[in-house]
Amino acid sequence: MGSYKIDLKHEQKTMDVLVEGMFTSENALAFITDYNKNISCINTTEFALVFDGTNLKITTQEVLPLLENCFQLYKQAGFRKIVMKMGSSVIVKNQARRVIDKVGLLNCEII
Repeated sequence: MGSYKIDLKHEQKTMDVLVEGMFTSENALAFITDYNKNISCINTTEFALVFDGTNLKITTQEVLPLLENCFQLYKQAGFRKIVMKMGSSVIVKNQARRVIDKVGLLNCEII
């Protein structure tokens, strides 16, 4: 089961997102709700999204459309910069790269 934490750091102008484990559809939908609530109170063009998926597991085919939806939301929000820490799993990094390419998320760096 997956978990997440969203932390807005106004002084640093970052929205830090920590995700861990394997997400279910329920996890993903709860994340989207919390994400939307958090971005509603900031000017995203001034903020960087710092996404820590170091302990994220491979996304199942069932949840993949929701992952794509999340990346689309990141794109639409217009963050100044997006940094994704994806850990050492080549499979997880490649999955993230495919979704980034598919949605056209140009200001994203995977580390």
